[in-house]
Amino acid sequence: MITISEQMMTRERGNALFLGALLIVIILSPMSVNGEESEQCCSETEFNLFLLGESDDGIMSPFYSDLEQDPIEEIVTSSIGGEVKIGTWEVIWRSEGEYSDEIWNFVIPYELQEAAGFTINATLEVKVGGNTYQGTLSMPELMLTGQGEIQIPVNIGQGVLSEGDLIEVTLNVQNLIFSNPGDENTGVKFLWGSEEYNAHISVKLPLLEIIMKDASVLGNLAYFPVLIKSGFEDRMWSGSDGKAKVQNLEISDSPIAILREEGVEVTFVWEIPDNLNGEIRFDFELIPQPGLILELNKTHDITIGGGTGGKRLVS
Repeated sequence: MITISEQMMTRERGNALFLGALLIVIILSPMSVNGEESEQCCSETEFNLFLLGESDDGIMSPFYSDLEQDPIEEIVTSSIGGEVKIGTWEVIWRSEGEYSDEIWNFVIPYELQEAAGFTINATLEVKVGGNTYQGTLSMPELMLTGQGEIQIPVNIGQGVLSEGDLIEVTLNVQNLIFSNPGDENTGVKFLWGSEEYNAHISVKLPLLEIIMKDASVLGNLAYFPVLIKSGFEDRMWSGSDGKAKVQNLEISDSPIAILREEGVEVTFVWEIPDNLNGEIRFDFELIPQPGLILELNKTHDITIGGGTGGKRLVS
């Protein structure tokens, strides 16, 4: 008698053998198709860098999936005439390229407690490699109440990013005055790091390149490799939502992701219908965060009976 445990082990061995064979097929790329790579996407992109981590050891990430369920908070509990540091967040950039003159917008949610309102001034310092920029918020006459967002624009000058450059933002507040404060619980919370309180700075930087490589075919299976070049290695795929379509129909099987020196290569496998003959369109979509949809497509030509008597895929 075969037990359930033995059946599961047999199934797992079968899956492992299948994946191993598939990896060999992808790496060896049999019957590689001639033609130029279809590139290229997204050398300089507008996106958000989300604030994560504690105020004294914060980081930034372009991946919405890095946001937690519960936010981090920093509380200022008394009126101040001087300056208080709310936090510093940074990320080491590993993609080289130029960035243009832009306004980067910093957004952080707040919640007021035990007071009618408050007034505030704030300063945001932004370091991009060796350059430092500053934005200010001066609101001595505008009373903020309840909960909302503080927004600080920063004028960024044109420059060049080198691999390993640090991007860092530091938020300081000054002249925070409460109106009609209550007891010792009076204060204002600054919140970040969760989906509900997704504090961020919007930037325009070289983020990634997407390169559609030439497809290959083995038997009745077509292989579509997509190279994602970025400084985030395989995280650019695993931390994002991604999908592919052939003839506008989504490929349901999970692709194989292989870490390469220049990034991550994601290969989608599609079973070629027996009656297919002519051009097919392959579409790829990557979504690192809501509102940032990176798309690319490539057209191939399938001829039944070409080459060795099987299906032949031509770019």
